[in-house]
Amino acid sequence: MSPSAGGLVVFLLSVQVIQSQDGWRVNYRQTDVCAAKGSTVYISCYYTYPPGIDPSDIKDRFWFTKEKDGEPVDLKTDSEYSGRVTYRCYSNSRSCYLLITDVRESDSAEYKFTFMTNKPGEKYTGSPGVTLSVTGLQVQVRRLNSTWLELTCHSSCVLSDRPKYVWYKNEEIIKTGSSLPVSSASTDRYSCYLRGSCGHGSPAVYGPQRPSVSVSPSAEMLEGDSVTLTCSTDANPAANYTWYKAHRTSDPHLLSKEPHLVFSSIQSSDSGRYFCTAENQLGRKTSDFISIDVKYGPQRPSVKASPSAEMLEGGSVTLTCSADANPAASYTWYKEHGDSPRASGQIFTITDFTAEHSGNYYCEAQNEMGRSNSTFRLITSSVIQSQDGWRLNYYQTEVCAAKGSRVYMDCDITYPPGIRYYDMKDIFWSTKEKDGEPVDLRTDSEYSGRVAYDCFIKSCSLTITDVRESDSAEYKFTFMTNSPRKKYTGSPGVTLSVTGLQVQVRRLNSTWLELTCHSSCVLSRRPEYDWYKNEENIKTGSSLPVSSGSTDRYSCYLRRSWNQRSPAVYGPQRPSVSVSPSAEMLEGDSVTLTCSTDANPAASYTWYKEHEDSPRASGQIFTITDFTAEHSGNYYCEAQNEMGRSNSTLRLIPSSEKGGSTWSTTTTVFASISAVFLLIIILAVLYIR
Repeated sequence: MSPSAGGLVVFLLSVQVIQSQDGWRVNYRQTDVCAAKGSTVYISCYYTYPPGIDPSDIKDRFWFTKEKDGEPVDLKTDSEYSGRVTYRCYSNSRSCYLLITDVRESDSAEYKFTFMTNKPGEKYTGSPGVTLSVTGLQVQVRRLNSTWLELTCHSSCVLSDRPKYVWYKNEEIIKTGSSLPVSSASTDRYSCYLRGSCGHGSPAVYGPQRPSVSVSPSAEMLEGDSVTLTCSTDANPAANYTWYKAHRTSDPHLLSKEPHLVFSSIQSSDSGRYFCTAENQLGRKTSDFISIDVKYGPQRPSVKASPSAEMLEGGSVTLTCSADANPAASYTWYKEHGDSPRASGQIFTITDFTAEHSGNYYCEAQNEMGRSNSTFRLITSSVIQSQDGWRLNYYQTEVCAAKGSRVYMDCDITYPPGIRYYDMKDIFWSTKEKDGEPVDLRTDSEYSGRVAYDCFIKSCSLTITDVRESDSAEYKFTFMTNSPRKKYTGSPGVTLSVTGLQVQVRRLNSTWLELTCHSSCVLSRRPEYDWYKNEENIKTGSSLPVSSGSTDRYSCYLRRSWNQRSPAVYGPQRPSVSVSPSAEMLEGDSVTLTCSTDANPAASYTWYKEHEDSPRASGQIFTITDFTAEHSGNYYCEAQNEMGRSNSTLRLIPSSEKGGSTWSTTTTVFASISAVFLLIIILAVLYIR
């Protein structure tokens, strides 16, 4: 028999033979036994002793797992096996059986058989023995389709006897077999038992109960605090959790797929109603809502004036102060350079307006969390009057408009007694002068097709459509009569500021970002924004929550703005890396790596070497001077902005020693190794023959 054939025979032998040199021997029928917890186990062996020993000489024989003072301890004397162990030994057949009932996981051990004669010291133990593994039952769940599940009784090792299972639903027997089909909508508890296993069954499997939600800390939450929401339920298999924030006007936003929702620095925007779901293969349940009420001091208040036009003497103006705060803020009104408050309350009304009322006003919003002041709001008399009775009242002195939108400017006209409307020769708006005379906007080529006047006896309005940033200027109204030099221009006029839209990005938590449509000045009319994702309209509103891992492009439009929109914001695309010089490096050389990507906002860059955690450099360009062999290796860059991050592929920077070639050395070594390996193969073939 060849060595390879002999090894195959040993591998196929299933009965373990343990034999000494003097004729003592123990043969175990099995070397490994797997049994379910609570079942009955049989372990058997045959034993042999030398010629000349009579069966009556065998004084004792027993099974054991432990030793004491170097001597085996009979299982029957072990308190852990009390009442559960039986031997069936036969002298004629020289066999002995071990029977263990109601096996426990603690019974997992190596069992050995020993026997001894009347002569002192004449004994033999079969070693190695039989390894017993006791396993509990588990129910495995597999989805068959959208309606049905299949439950299977499973053990961690292969049971030695072909098992027969009994299935229970809510502690009541319903079926026999290795598997059980159940409805995926079932709310019952299922377990399986091994027949004859003394009542030891698998843990029951069941869908989640209604989850409970807790918040820590449970005290009042202040902006900037760390807050944790925890979702928990009773379920087997263990449930998977998902957290959502509820919204009145849209579907809930998925926030996390962990049992804990953590706000490391909670913000006012995090206030709202949250809920979680618990789900396993057997069902899904939703928790009740939990309300998060974040306390914070007043944000910077905004002030609105009504009417918004400049005031005429004797008129009335109402100022309204608004600030986002929790709890609600109280308000106090002040005039610039005045120490004493002018009024308290959210609304401040000035009646019988006079020149003395003109000036800058501001409001202070305050709650127990803090206070904040508004910017100044200028209230002035809008009377522009010459000495001969000409007068102009502009409704607004400053206008902010988004690029591409439509702008309105209005004024009231007063002229001296004796002049009638049909005496007016011309009325128009202007921003420029030529030879000292105002130039009608309608004749300015930059405004061609975009300007319209709407004038009556004592008022005139200007409309500019599709406004451009170049339209930012001071606009004045001029009117003149048929009489020479009978004209009047209202100065100062109305200042128009035209702004583009930008998307600002703010991180809400580790999972979500908030996008806000922003302009460089405060738009004169309350804006309405449309949000686009990859050129598709998805939402209307001033802000948009998005996932921090999103790879999409987002932009905002001002409604009715002739399709003018903000530049799109998006995370970095996969960066590309260029190397200069691109050839193989020599020691002492200098190499420059350049990383580039497409991203908005612009990305920042960090450089890493493969298998290293610490960054090698930051910035778009990474230069290695005085190159050595230690610098060789794979490098990559990471590009990151507020929307996300992306890594380049690895870029290999090889090196060559001066005066030599790494390739030639490697080739020589490889050739030498190949030759030695070939020689070994040839010698082996000759030896076998």
